[in-house]
Amino acid sequence: MYSRYRVGIEIEFILKPINFAFDPLGKVRAVVAQIISECNPHLRPTAQLRNKVDKPCRRPEFWSLKTDNSVVSYEWNTLPLELVSPVLTYDETNAWRDDLHEIFRVLKTVCEIKVNPSCGVHIHISRIGEPWKLETLKELSRNAMYFEKVIDSLLPRHRVGNELLQSSRYHSLPLEGKSMLDCVFLVNDCVSVPHLVELMNFQGSRYFAWNLTNMLDNSRQTVEFRQPPGMDTAEAVLQWVEFVVLFLHAAKRSTTLSILCNTACSLAGLRWFLSIYKPVGYDSRAVDELLSASFEQKQRWLEFPEEGRLAEQERLAEQARFAEQVRLAEEADVAEQAAFADYIEKNYSPRS
Repeated sequence: MYSRYRVGIEIEFILKPINFAFDPLGKVRAVVAQIISECNPHLRPTAQLRNKVDKPCRRPEFWSLKTDNSVVSYEWNTLPLELVSPVLTYDETNAWRDDLHEIFRVLKTVCEIKVNPSCGVHIHISRIGEPWKLETLKELSRNAMYFEKVIDSLLPRHRVGNELLQSSRYHSLPLEGKSMLDCVFLVNDCVSVPHLVELMNFQGSRYFAWNLTNMLDNSRQTVEFRQPPGMDTAEAVLQWVEFVVLFLHAAKRSTTLSILCNTACSLAGLRWFLSIYKPVGYDSRAVDELLSASFEQKQRWLEFPEEGRLAEQERLAEQARFAEQVRLAEEADVAEQAAFADYIEKNYSPRS
């Protein structure tokens, strides 16, 4: 039986009107009203855009626009906004993807879309018909930490190490300073979902790249990936949505320590990990484009090759350390089992 998913998307950007000016006090409603009037005739009746600026949107099946205080713009005549999707069913149809394309098309006829480091995209994923299982969340946690630096390489630098997008491995107190193997063991030792959430998102903070705190809310049950940057095209947003769904789906496959340490911590290794187990409705082209993108880090390494070489050496050395730790742990386990078998044979074997 195939797992099916629901998706929620929060897209932060800055809009600058093209055809008219407006005063700072009335501009929010004016721009949003024009966007909605232009957009809705082209959207499905079940996927209309609603104004959430001055009143709550009580229809969660609709797209909505609202102000966002976390987005900063110092340019005159601009408007920080957040586009929030309804709960979308991730499937092989393109209806929800087409809706996002249409909204961006209309936005660009009314406004210029701008993004800066204060903008981001947050992607929520839930399962249809069943909650996330503890073992699946453990797999996600292990693989998220293992492939963290590879995923970071797909992102602009301001989305890496940000205090609002912390690394569970390096900034969640129970994991801070631990080796990769110790992190894996700590994840394995979690006996409940709240235990795992506390490990990955210390003190229930949602300000981590992978936010599991919604697991504690029975009404939500979403895994949130908060790290993608602000984007000004539907294509870029959809690339990250496809990636997150695929990464979570791949985490359903059991990953032993030996498999993990023999999988390269690289783009090639990440591609292999993502290629084994694909969900219904998956758009391979979007993920391929994302994994082929360069972004700032790769551009910087072209400009400063020595920095790139040292970063690659560090990544390979960490992978080698992890593989060696796993090998030693397995050898110790085999030796312990042999010693126990020898003890049983000497003390409890039938005597002739």
